[in-house]
Amino acid sequence: MKELRSNTKININYNTILLTLLFFFMHNCFYLVDSSSKILGLVGYQDFLFLYCLFLCLFYFTRYPRDYFGGTFAKVILFVPILIILSSLMARIYYGQDIISGILTQRAWLVTMFLYFPLMALVRNGKLNFESFLSILYKVVFIELVLYFVQYFVGESKMFLKVLYNYRYGTIRLYCDTAYMTLLVTFATVKFMNKEKILKNAFFIIAILAFIFIVNKGRSSSMILLLTVALIIFLSKSKLIYKISVMTIACFVGLYVFLQTETIQEFIAIIFQNADDITYNVRLQSQQYYMSKLSSTSGSWVFGFGYPNTTIPNSMAATGAYLGYLLADNGIYGFLFCYGLLGGIWYLYSLSVQIKSSAHLFFKKNKDSAMIVTVVIGMASIVTNVQFFYSYYAFYSVLVFIAIELLLRKHQESIK
Repeated sequence: MKELRSNTKININYNTILLTLLFFFMHNCFYLVDSSSKILGLVGYQDFLFLYCLFLCLFYFTRYPRDYFGGTFAKVILFVPILIILSSLMARIYYGQDIISGILTQRAWLVTMFLYFPLMALVRNGKLNFESFLSILYKVVFIELVLYFVQYFVGESKMFLKVLYNYRYGTIRLYCDTAYMTLLVTFATVKFMNKEKILKNAFFIIAILAFIFIVNKGRSSSMILLLTVALIIFLSKSKLIYKISVMTIACFVGLYVFLQTETIQEFIAIIFQNADDITYNVRLQSQQYYMSKLSSTSGSWVFGFGYPNTTIPNSMAATGAYLGYLLADNGIYGFLFCYGLLGGIWYLYSLSVQIKSSAHLFFKKNKDSAMIVTVVIGMASIVTNVQFFYSYYAFYSVLVFIAIELLLRKHQESIK
Protein backbone atom coordinates (compact mmCIF):
# COMPACT_ATOMS: atom_id res chain seq x y z
CA MET A 1 0.00 0.00 0.00
CA LYS A 2 2.86 2.38 0.83
CA GLU A 3 4.51 1.60 -2.51
CA LEU A 4 1.25 2.31 -4.32
CA ARG A 5 0.91 5.65 -2.58
CA SER A 6 4.48 6.66 -3.31
CA ASN A 7 4.11 5.88 -7.01
CA THR A 8 0.82 7.71 -7.37
CA LYS A 9 1.42 11.15 -8.87
CA ILE A 10 -0.90 13.85 -10.04
CA ASN A 11 0.46 15.53 -13.15
CA ILE A 12 -0.50 19.18 -13.22
CA ASN A 13 0.46 21.20 -16.29
CA TYR A 14 0.84 24.65 -14.79
CA ASN A 15 1.48 26.17 -18.24
CA THR A 16 -1.98 25.09 -19.37
CA ILE A 17 -3.49 26.43 -16.15
CA LEU A 18 -1.77 29.81 -16.52
CA LEU A 19 -2.81 30.14 -20.17
CA THR A 20 -6.39 29.10 -19.48
CA LEU A 21 -6.56 31.69 -16.70
CA LEU A 22 -5.23 34.28 -19.14
CA PHE A 23 -8.05 33.50 -21.59
CA PHE A 24 -10.49 33.59 -18.68
CA PHE A 25 -9.32 36.92 -17.29
CA MET A 26 -9.11 38.61 -20.70
CA HIS A 27 -12.86 38.24 -21.14
CA ASN A 28 -13.77 39.56 -17.68
CA CYS A 29 -13.97 36.02 -16.30
CA PHE A 30 -16.58 35.32 -19.00
CA TYR A 31 -18.48 38.34 -17.66
CA LEU A 32 -19.04 36.71 -14.31
CA VAL A 33 -17.11 39.64 -12.83
CA ASP A 34 -17.83 43.34 -13.24
CA SER A 35 -14.79 44.89 -14.95
CA SER A 36 -15.31 48.08 -12.93
CA SER A 37 -15.18 46.21 -9.61
CA LYS A 38 -12.24 45.64 -7.28
CA ILE A 39 -10.70 42.25 -6.59
CA LEU A 40 -11.10 41.50 -2.86
CA GLY A 41 -11.96 45.17 -2.49
CA LEU A 42 -8.32 46.14 -3.07
CA VAL A 43 -7.30 46.17 -6.74
CA GLY A 44 -9.40 47.30 -9.68
CA TYR A 45 -10.07 44.54 -12.20
CA GLN A 46 -8.25 46.33 -15.01
CA ASP A 47 -5.20 46.77 -12.78
CA PHE A 48 -5.42 43.12 -11.73
CA LEU A 49 -5.47 42.05 -15.38
CA PHE A 50 -2.46 44.25 -16.10
CA LEU A 51 -0.55 42.73 -13.18
CA TYR A 52 -1.39 39.19 -14.29
CA CYS A 53 -0.16 39.88 -17.83
CA LEU A 54 2.98 41.49 -16.44
CA PHE A 55 3.50 38.47 -14.18
CA LEU A 56 3.35 36.11 -17.18
CA CYS A 57 5.86 38.22 -19.12
CA LEU A 58 8.34 38.27 -16.22
CA PHE A 59 7.73 34.68 -15.08
CA TYR A 60 8.47 33.12 -18.45
CA PHE A 61 11.39 35.48 -19.03
CA THR A 62 13.05 34.08 -15.90
CA ARG A 63 12.35 30.51 -17.03
CA TYR A 64 13.27 30.83 -20.71
CA PRO A 65 15.52 33.90 -21.12
CA ARG A 66 17.30 32.60 -24.22
CA ASP A 67 15.96 34.25 -27.39
CA TYR A 68 13.02 35.49 -25.31
CA PHE A 69 12.48 38.53 -27.51
CA GLY A 70 12.67 36.55 -30.75
CA GLY A 71 10.02 35.34 -33.16
CA THR A 72 8.50 36.13 -36.53
CA PHE A 73 6.56 39.07 -35.09
CA ALA A 74 9.19 40.29 -32.61
CA LYS A 75 9.94 43.50 -34.54
CA VAL A 76 6.23 44.27 -34.77
CA ILE A 77 5.85 43.96 -31.00
CA LEU A 78 9.05 45.79 -30.06
CA PHE A 79 8.01 48.87 -32.05
CA VAL A 80 4.85 49.30 -29.95
CA PRO A 81 6.63 51.08 -27.03
CA ILE A 82 8.02 53.61 -29.51
CA LEU A 83 4.53 54.37 -30.82
CA ILE A 84 3.24 54.74 -27.27
CA ILE A 85 5.99 57.15 -26.22
CA LEU A 86 5.62 59.26 -29.38
CA SER A 87 1.83 59.46 -29.02
CA SER A 88 2.27 60.55 -25.39
CA LEU A 89 4.65 63.29 -26.52
CA MET A 90 2.18 64.45 -29.18
CA ALA A 91 -0.63 64.55 -26.61
CA ARG A 92 1.58 66.75 -24.46
CA ILE A 93 2.30 69.09 -27.37
CA TYR A 94 -1.24 69.39 -28.77
CA TYR A 95 -3.48 69.38 -25.70
CA GLY A 96 -1.20 69.55 -22.67
CA GLN A 97 -1.67 66.00 -21.45
CA ASP A 98 1.04 64.82 -19.07
CA ILE A 99 3.46 62.39 -20.76
CA ILE A 100 3.23 59.85 -17.94
CA SER A 101 -0.58 59.97 -18.13
CA GLY A 102 -0.33 59.28 -21.85
CA ILE A 103 1.88 56.25 -21.30
CA LEU A 104 -0.21 54.87 -18.43
CA THR A 105 -3.44 55.02 -20.42
CA GLN A 106 -1.81 52.81 -23.07
CA ARG A 107 -0.31 50.30 -20.66
CA ALA A 108 -3.03 47.72 -21.45
CA TRP A 109 -2.10 47.70 -25.15
CA LEU A 110 1.60 47.50 -24.32
CA VAL A 111 1.44 44.59 -21.88
CA THR A 112 -1.09 42.74 -24.05
CA MET A 113 1.12 42.91 -27.13
CA PHE A 114 4.12 41.80 -25.06
CA LEU A 115 2.24 38.61 -24.16
CA TYR A 116 3.52 37.40 -27.52
CA PHE A 117 6.92 36.79 -25.94
CA PRO A 118 5.94 34.45 -23.06
CA LEU A 119 3.66 32.54 -25.44
CA MET A 120 6.49 32.25 -27.96
CA ALA A 121 8.82 31.08 -25.19
CA LEU A 122 6.42 28.20 -24.56
CA VAL A 123 6.25 27.43 -28.28
CA ARG A 124 10.02 27.58 -28.72
CA ASN A 125 10.64 25.26 -25.77
CA GLY A 126 8.06 22.68 -26.78
CA LYS A 127 5.58 23.55 -24.02
CA LEU A 128 2.84 24.73 -26.39
CA ASN A 129 1.92 23.24 -29.75
CA PHE A 130 -0.97 23.81 -32.11
CA GLU A 131 -3.12 21.00 -30.74
CA SER A 132 -2.70 22.06 -27.11
CA PHE A 133 -3.46 25.65 -28.14
CA LEU A 134 -6.63 24.46 -29.89
CA SER A 135 -7.59 22.35 -26.89
CA ILE A 136 -7.62 25.44 -24.67
CA LEU A 137 -9.57 27.37 -27.30
CA TYR A 138 -12.23 24.65 -27.64
CA LYS A 139 -12.75 24.46 -23.88
CA VAL A 140 -12.89 28.21 -23.38
CA VAL A 141 -15.34 28.77 -26.25
CA PHE A 142 -17.56 25.93 -25.04
CA ILE A 143 -17.83 27.52 -21.59
CA GLU A 144 -18.55 30.91 -23.17
CA LEU A 145 -21.29 29.48 -25.38
CA VAL A 146 -23.00 27.73 -22.46
CA LEU A 147 -22.94 30.83 -20.23
CA TYR A 148 -24.06 33.24 -22.94
CA PHE A 149 -26.88 31.06 -24.24
CA VAL A 150 -28.15 30.43 -20.71
CA GLN A 151 -28.13 34.17 -20.03
CA TYR A 152 -29.98 34.79 -23.31
CA PHE A 153 -32.73 32.32 -22.45
CA VAL A 154 -33.26 33.43 -18.83
CA GLY A 155 -33.37 37.04 -20.01
CA GLU A 156 -33.12 40.39 -18.28
CA SER A 157 -35.10 39.30 -15.22
CA LYS A 158 -32.26 37.02 -14.09
CA MET A 159 -29.06 38.71 -15.22
CA PHE A 160 -26.14 36.79 -13.73
CA LEU A 161 -23.57 38.02 -16.26
CA LYS A 162 -22.07 41.49 -15.89
CA VAL A 163 -22.45 42.31 -19.57
CA LEU A 164 -23.90 45.22 -21.52
CA TYR A 165 -27.19 44.46 -23.21
CA ASN A 166 -30.14 46.00 -24.99
CA TYR A 167 -32.95 44.75 -27.22
CA ARG A 168 -32.91 44.16 -30.96
CA TYR A 169 -35.65 42.50 -33.02
CA GLY A 170 -37.76 42.00 -29.91
CA THR A 171 -35.26 39.93 -27.90
CA ILE A 172 -32.28 40.63 -25.69
CA ARG A 173 -28.91 41.31 -27.29
CA LEU A 174 -25.70 40.61 -25.34
CA TYR A 175 -22.52 42.57 -26.07
CA CYS A 176 -19.93 39.84 -25.53
CA ASP A 177 -16.40 39.75 -26.91
CA THR A 178 -16.36 37.23 -29.79
CA ALA A 179 -12.58 37.12 -30.37
CA TYR A 180 -12.13 33.49 -29.29
CA MET A 181 -15.15 32.35 -31.27
CA THR A 182 -13.98 34.19 -34.39
CA LEU A 183 -10.60 32.49 -34.20
CA LEU A 184 -11.96 29.04 -33.39
CA VAL A 185 -14.52 29.01 -36.21
CA THR A 186 -11.68 29.28 -38.75
CA PHE A 187 -9.83 26.26 -37.36
CA ALA A 188 -13.04 24.27 -36.85
CA THR A 189 -14.09 24.90 -40.47
CA VAL A 190 -10.68 23.84 -41.81
CA LYS A 191 -10.77 20.65 -39.74
CA PHE A 192 -14.36 19.96 -40.79
CA MET A 193 -13.44 20.27 -44.46
CA ASN A 194 -10.47 17.96 -43.86
CA LYS A 195 -12.90 15.45 -42.26
CA GLU A 196 -11.21 15.69 -38.86
CA LYS A 197 -13.59 15.16 -35.92
CA ILE A 198 -16.54 16.13 -38.11
CA LEU A 199 -19.25 16.09 -35.42
CA LYS A 200 -17.24 18.08 -32.90
CA ASN A 201 -16.25 20.78 -35.37
CA ALA A 202 -19.71 20.92 -36.95
CA PHE A 203 -21.13 21.51 -33.47
CA PHE A 204 -18.79 24.44 -32.80
CA ILE A 205 -19.35 26.01 -36.23
CA ILE A 206 -23.14 25.86 -35.87
CA ALA A 207 -23.12 26.92 -32.20
CA ILE A 208 -20.86 29.92 -32.84
CA LEU A 209 -22.88 31.09 -35.83
CA ALA A 210 -26.10 30.62 -33.87
CA PHE A 211 -24.66 32.72 -31.04
CA ILE A 212 -23.68 35.53 -33.41
CA PHE A 213 -27.05 35.53 -35.19
CA ILE A 214 -29.37 34.99 -32.22
CA VAL A 215 -27.61 36.33 -29.11
CA ASN A 216 -25.01 38.84 -30.29
CA LYS A 217 -26.99 40.09 -33.31
CA GLY A 218 -24.00 42.04 -34.58
CA ARG A 219 -24.29 43.04 -38.25
CA SER A 220 -20.58 43.24 -38.95
CA SER A 221 -19.66 40.18 -36.88
CA SER A 222 -22.38 38.17 -38.64
CA MET A 223 -21.06 39.09 -42.07
CA ILE A 224 -17.45 38.50 -41.03
CA LEU A 225 -18.16 34.99 -39.78
CA LEU A 226 -20.24 34.11 -42.84
CA LEU A 227 -17.46 35.32 -45.12
CA THR A 228 -14.86 33.45 -43.07
CA VAL A 229 -16.68 30.14 -43.30
CA ALA A 230 -17.52 30.64 -46.98
CA LEU A 231 -13.92 31.52 -47.93
CA ILE A 232 -12.43 28.58 -46.06
CA ILE A 233 -14.89 26.23 -47.74
CA PHE A 234 -14.13 27.75 -51.13
CA LEU A 235 -10.37 27.45 -50.62
CA SER A 236 -10.63 23.92 -49.28
CA LYS A 237 -8.96 21.06 -51.15
CA SER A 238 -12.14 19.01 -50.84
CA LYS A 239 -13.31 17.43 -54.10
CA LEU A 240 -16.91 18.22 -53.22
CA ILE A 241 -16.12 21.86 -52.63
CA TYR A 242 -18.70 23.30 -55.01
CA LYS A 243 -21.68 21.33 -53.67
CA ILE A 244 -20.65 21.73 -50.05
CA SER A 245 -19.95 25.46 -50.33
CA VAL A 246 -23.21 26.26 -52.10
CA MET A 247 -25.28 24.19 -49.67
CA THR A 248 -23.49 25.54 -46.59
CA ILE A 249 -23.66 29.18 -47.59
CA ALA A 250 -27.29 28.82 -48.62
CA CYS A 251 -28.18 27.28 -45.26
CA PHE A 252 -26.38 29.94 -43.24
CA VAL A 253 -27.74 32.84 -45.27
CA GLY A 254 -31.22 31.33 -45.19
CA LEU A 255 -31.08 30.92 -41.42
CA TYR A 256 -29.74 34.43 -41.01
CA VAL A 257 -32.44 36.04 -43.15
CA PHE A 258 -35.15 33.96 -41.48
CA LEU A 259 -34.08 34.91 -37.97
CA GLN A 260 -33.29 38.57 -38.64
CA THR A 261 -35.27 39.80 -41.62
CA GLU A 262 -35.17 43.35 -40.29
CA THR A 263 -31.43 43.49 -40.91
CA ILE A 264 -31.97 43.52 -44.69
CA GLN A 265 -33.02 47.17 -44.58
CA GLU A 266 -30.09 48.00 -42.31
CA PHE A 267 -27.58 46.38 -44.65
CA ILE A 268 -29.06 48.29 -47.60
CA ALA A 269 -28.70 51.51 -45.64
CA ILE A 270 -25.06 50.72 -44.90
CA ILE A 271 -24.24 49.71 -48.48
CA PHE A 272 -25.76 52.86 -49.95
CA GLN A 273 -24.57 55.01 -47.06
CA ASN A 274 -28.00 56.22 -46.07
CA ALA A 275 -27.79 59.78 -44.80
CA ASP A 276 -30.54 59.01 -42.28
CA ASP A 277 -28.37 56.39 -40.57
CA ILE A 278 -27.33 58.11 -37.31
CA THR A 279 -24.47 55.70 -36.66
CA TYR A 280 -23.07 56.24 -40.14
CA ASN A 281 -23.32 60.03 -39.83
CA VAL A 282 -21.54 60.11 -36.46
CA ARG A 283 -18.78 57.86 -37.77
CA LEU A 284 -18.37 60.02 -40.89
CA GLN A 285 -18.21 63.21 -38.82
CA SER A 286 -15.67 61.70 -36.44
CA GLN A 287 -13.46 60.58 -39.31
CA GLN A 288 -13.60 64.05 -40.83
CA TYR A 289 -12.72 65.51 -37.42
CA TYR A 290 -9.73 63.19 -37.06
CA MET A 291 -8.46 64.01 -40.53
CA SER A 292 -8.81 67.76 -39.91
CA LYS A 293 -6.76 67.48 -36.71
CA LEU A 294 -4.06 65.48 -38.48
CA SER A 295 -3.95 68.05 -41.27
CA SER A 296 -3.43 70.93 -38.85
CA THR A 297 0.37 70.45 -38.77
CA SER A 298 2.94 68.34 -40.57
CA GLY A 299 4.05 66.90 -37.25
CA SER A 300 0.61 65.54 -36.45
CA TRP A 301 0.45 63.80 -39.83
CA VAL A 302 3.74 62.04 -39.16
CA PHE A 303 3.44 61.24 -35.44
CA GLY A 304 -0.29 61.56 -34.79
CA PHE A 305 -2.36 63.75 -32.47
CA GLY A 306 -1.69 61.68 -29.38
CA TYR A 307 -3.62 59.09 -27.41
CA PRO A 308 -6.08 60.65 -24.91
CA ASN A 309 -6.28 59.62 -21.27
CA THR A 310 -9.99 59.04 -20.59
CA THR A 311 -9.68 60.33 -17.02
CA ILE A 312 -8.61 63.81 -18.16
CA PRO A 313 -11.48 66.07 -19.38
CA ASN A 314 -9.27 68.32 -21.52
CA SER A 315 -7.86 65.32 -23.36
CA MET A 316 -11.32 63.93 -24.05
CA ALA A 317 -12.55 67.31 -25.27
CA ALA A 318 -9.54 67.81 -27.55
CA THR A 319 -10.07 64.45 -29.23
CA GLY A 320 -13.82 64.89 -29.82
CA ALA A 321 -15.07 62.41 -27.23
CA TYR A 322 -17.69 64.85 -25.93
CA LEU A 323 -19.03 65.17 -29.48
CA GLY A 324 -19.62 61.43 -29.56
CA TYR A 325 -16.45 60.67 -31.54
CA LEU A 326 -14.91 57.50 -30.13
CA LEU A 327 -11.61 55.96 -31.17
CA ALA A 328 -13.06 52.50 -30.62
CA ASP A 329 -15.68 53.08 -33.33
CA ASN A 330 -13.35 54.29 -36.06
CA GLY A 331 -10.80 51.56 -36.63
CA ILE A 332 -7.89 52.66 -38.78
CA TYR A 333 -9.00 56.32 -38.66
CA GLY A 334 -8.77 56.33 -34.87
CA PHE A 335 -5.42 54.58 -35.06
CA LEU A 336 -3.96 57.11 -37.51
CA PHE A 337 -5.33 59.93 -35.37
CA CYS A 338 -3.36 58.64 -32.38
CA TYR A 339 -0.17 57.45 -34.09
CA GLY A 340 -0.01 59.20 -37.47
CA LEU A 341 1.62 57.92 -40.64
CA LEU A 342 4.36 56.31 -38.57
CA GLY A 343 1.68 54.17 -36.95
CA GLY A 344 0.24 53.45 -40.39
CA ILE A 345 3.63 52.20 -41.58
CA TRP A 346 3.86 49.99 -38.50
CA TYR A 347 0.43 48.54 -39.22
CA LEU A 348 1.30 47.88 -42.88
CA TYR A 349 4.51 46.15 -41.80
CA SER A 350 2.52 44.01 -39.35
CA LEU A 351 0.13 43.08 -42.16
CA SER A 352 2.99 42.25 -44.51
CA VAL A 353 4.47 39.79 -41.99
CA GLN A 354 1.06 38.20 -41.42
CA ILE A 355 0.32 37.94 -45.15
CA LYS A 356 3.74 36.50 -45.97
CA SER A 357 3.51 33.82 -43.26
CA SER A 358 -0.14 32.91 -43.85
CA ALA A 359 0.35 32.81 -47.64
CA HIS A 360 3.28 30.45 -47.08
CA LEU A 361 0.98 28.19 -45.07
CA PHE A 362 -1.64 28.20 -47.81
CA PHE A 363 0.43 27.91 -50.97
CA LYS A 364 3.27 25.73 -49.72
CA LYS A 365 1.88 23.88 -46.72
CA ASN A 366 -1.05 21.79 -47.89
CA LYS A 367 -3.51 24.67 -48.47
CA ASP A 368 -4.01 25.54 -44.81
CA SER A 369 -6.37 28.48 -45.34
CA ALA A 370 -7.23 29.33 -41.72
CA MET A 371 -4.74 32.15 -41.26
CA ILE A 372 -4.80 33.66 -44.75
CA VAL A 373 -8.59 34.00 -44.44
CA THR A 374 -8.26 35.46 -40.93
CA VAL A 375 -5.75 38.07 -42.11
CA VAL A 376 -7.70 39.00 -45.26
CA ILE A 377 -10.99 39.36 -43.37
CA GLY A 378 -9.17 41.46 -40.76
CA MET A 379 -7.86 43.77 -43.49
CA ALA A 380 -11.35 44.15 -44.93
CA SER A 381 -12.79 45.25 -41.58
CA ILE A 382 -10.19 47.82 -40.49
CA VAL A 383 -12.56 50.76 -40.99
CA THR A 384 -14.32 49.84 -37.74
CA ASN A 385 -12.08 47.10 -36.31
CA VAL A 386 -9.92 48.23 -33.39
CA GLN A 387 -8.69 44.94 -32.02
CA PHE A 388 -5.14 45.43 -33.21
CA PHE A 389 -4.43 48.39 -30.95
CA TYR A 390 -7.23 49.08 -28.48
CA SER A 391 -6.52 48.08 -24.88
CA TYR A 392 -6.82 44.37 -24.01
CA TYR A 393 -8.72 43.70 -27.24
CA ALA A 394 -5.27 43.47 -28.83
CA PHE A 395 -5.06 39.96 -27.36
CA TYR A 396 -6.85 38.75 -30.50
CA SER A 397 -3.93 40.01 -32.60
CA VAL A 398 -1.47 38.22 -30.31
CA LEU A 399 -3.45 34.99 -30.68
CA VAL A 400 -3.37 35.35 -34.47
CA PHE A 401 0.42 35.82 -34.35
CA ILE A 402 0.85 32.77 -32.12
CA ALA A 403 -1.48 30.66 -34.25
CA ILE A 404 0.61 31.48 -37.33
CA GLU A 405 3.80 30.56 -35.46
CA LEU A 406 2.29 27.27 -34.27
CA LEU A 407 1.05 26.28 -37.72
CA LEU A 408 4.43 27.08 -39.29
CA ARG A 409 6.16 24.84 -36.75
CA LYS A 410 3.54 22.12 -37.14
CA HIS A 411 4.10 21.92 -40.89
CA GLN A 412 7.89 22.12 -40.51
CA GLU A 413 7.83 19.18 -38.10
CA SER A 414 5.60 17.15 -40.45
CA ILE A 415 8.27 17.43 -43.17
CA LYS A 416 11.04 16.06 -40.95
